[in-house]
Amino acid sequence: MSQLVEDQDTRKVQTAVSGAPGADRPVYLPTEVEEYDGFIHLHPARDFYCGILLGGCGRKLSARRYRDKKCHFAHIASGLCRRTVNDESSADHLYMGRALADWLKANGYPDARPAYQHEDRPLRDSVDVSYDRGQRLVRVQLARRTKGEWEADDTRLRSSHVAVDWLFGPDSMLANWQMDRQGHALRIRCRSAGAVREVEIGTQFADRPVEWTSPGGCSLTPEGIVSPGLARSRAATDTGTRPGPSTDFPLAPKAVAFTGAVPHEQGESQRQFYAATVQPYGSSPISALISLPAEAAAPERNQVYLLAGAVLSLSRSPRTDDLTWLIKADGVRELEHRAAHAWSPLLLSRPTPVVPARYVRTVAQPESTPVASGDPVTTDGDRAAAIADALTKAARAGGVIALAALAELPSVSVDASDTVRWRRLLTEVERSREPGRPLLVSLIEGPRGGPVPCYADVLGAIGCAAGLDLTRHCEQERVRVWDAHRPLAPVQSCAQPTPPKPSTPPMSRTAPRKGGSAATDRAAAFDALMDLAAEAQRAGDVDTVDVLALQLSGMTRGATDSRAVDDLIDWIVDRRADHLYATAEHLAALLDQLDQEGDDLPADQVRRLVREAEALAEEAGEELTVEERRHLARWREHLDASADRPTLRAIRSYAALLRPALRRVAREGRTTTWMELGQRFEAPLAELLPDDKVAILVEVDRETPMDEQPLSALITAHRGPHPLYRQVLFNLDRGDHSAEAGHVHRRFAVNRHHLPSRVPGGPA
Repeated sequence: MSQLVEDQDTRKVQTAVSGAPGADRPVYLPTEVEEYDGFIHLHPARDFYCGILLGGCGRKLSARRYRDKKCHFAHIASGLCRRTVNDESSADHLYMGRALADWLKANGYPDARPAYQHEDRPLRDSVDVSYDRGQRLVRVQLARRTKGEWEADDTRLRSSHVAVDWLFGPDSMLANWQMDRQGHALRIRCRSAGAVREVEIGTQFADRPVEWTSPGGCSLTPEGIVSPGLARSRAATDTGTRPGPSTDFPLAPKAVAFTGAVPHEQGESQRQFYAATVQPYGSSPISALISLPAEAAAPERNQVYLLAGAVLSLSRSPRTDDLTWLIKADGVRELEHRAAHAWSPLLLSRPTPVVPARYVRTVAQPESTPVASGDPVTTDGDRAAAIADALTKAARAGGVIALAALAELPSVSVDASDTVRWRRLLTEVERSREPGRPLLVSLIEGPRGGPVPCYADVLGAIGCAAGLDLTRHCEQERVRVWDAHRPLAPVQSCAQPTPPKPSTPPMSRTAPRKGGSAATDRAAAFDALMDLAAEAQRAGDVDTVDVLALQLSGMTRGATDSRAVDDLIDWIVDRRADHLYATAEHLAALLDQLDQEGDDLPADQVRRLVREAEALAEEAGEELTVEERRHLARWREHLDASADRPTLRAIRSYAALLRPALRRVAREGRTTTWMELGQRFEAPLAELLPDDKVAILVEVDRETPMDEQPLSALITAHRGPHPLYRQVLFNLDRGDHSAEAGHVHRRFAVNRHHLPSRVPGGPA
């Protein structure tokens, strides 16, 4: 077993599966930190595994966020994993299988099912998607085959299926033979678009480049898969002409959705045009024109709709006469929130955030807002006052102000792109106001409808922690601002103090007056308790309002009183939901920190974070999801299992011992092993886990100049190169080498070390 652990390759992983170890739901983690938040937004459950169908071990993975190196997946618990392919294309066979199965289901074959493993073929050789009760088959050929092997496979598959469609991957090298046979070939590929891998189908002809489209742009006919390029070619053959840009192509039902529809210049008398963001299922959103019947209801800009009876064409825009995609549809169907999640990229691209229905959202007109003082603006203090005045008026109107419009006010006149200046001005707006008030700056819309770009910086400057989801925090603060500017509105800040409890029981202030009737006394008591509830609301004292609402519920005198008590109960429910949400956000932040940094933190810090997360989980109670409980339990198990692993301080101590020892080995012109180093320092270095060895060697070479060779190259294993050397180079940002290139790099480094003039720390 020690041999297996010693030889483990701990390269960084870019793909995983979600849901379960054996699932075929692939996920791709981009390497750039700017795209990490978008990736987490698409996968909030964070249930990532080193998938069996990826050739992995099936164990849990965590998504690591780094600013100074590539983001990647890492195993939460150390152990043996013999997965050999880790890059961004390593899950493409799963993306292709799922995309084709989903496309076939949308075309009326709910039994479509992908198969990724074949008894006589290695993983990633090919993907089979069967449908129509297994009578028909789509074969995706990914690995290379000779012409004879391919023809034999084709004969065998056609003998057991009514129809077989071939799609050829980038490396199969079979498309030319298919073109010789039938005049064209269908290709398939994946490409990265942000935090997703998109599947595209291409049509290859001998006389022109491959034309790519999404699966949703293709149709399924009795003759097989027909892409737009193939449809145009057949139309040209039938008419004897080359197809022009206006050729129509029917889209599969339930295959295209859109959002952000904006009325466009009328092009036809019987139809209405809209510019929109359109997404074919399984692909990324694109800009296109949508043509709907004139009598159809205009789609709302913030909703997601499914097109019905859609036909795609490459036509000329009614306004610019430029070529553009045009989709003519018979009608649209609005998707409910749950159904819209199948089109998650559209949810991210919706123009404005969703606002609770009970608020009438209007956009304030800042052009009518006068300068706060009436005098010309000369200082940033005047500008901050003008901004606060404009935002207060927007709050009273229950609306928001776009950043660009606010920047153009004569009383402000600050470039909207000057983030540093806006951060200073908005911080001054909040600091000049009464402590404990909700955030006025939440009413400023950023370029995409969410919070202003410097929103997080303003929160940090005023000492308010928003957690991870700034958009959700901003939406909540907007609601609180609107509440605060209504009569008797509750006021709650992002960091509210705990108010003092009433010193006397509420009922002691409602004693009946002498000589009054029972009805009059009852009315007076009700009014007094309502006054107390209003005071407790302003102080944010949820527990006191809860007690008062319970008493008031038995004292109502009619519909007006009942509505007042119902309003109190609604307020209590909202505030408790806010508290629960804050708890869940804090817990998610802790788990995220553990996933990103847990393996790099000392054991005592990990233990503290786990204890804090467990306390929050207990506070959340039954609201905690099963997956969150399992996630936390896995960290507890990992912490217990890693109790004997070296802490960060111990790793740095080992590195301090190894650094001079390896320099001495270099001067002696030889190499060494973990066993020899462990015996020299009487430390169990050879028994350490691979991740710990990598961490030690990274610390050893952190001070080695980039123009000198790493000392880690001097450590060998079993008379050969040490298998962890490539991982050390990667962590030191010295490149991501292949296995053979890594061996060459190491041999070169050893040779350079054996030259006395190049020994790190030695004489020049």
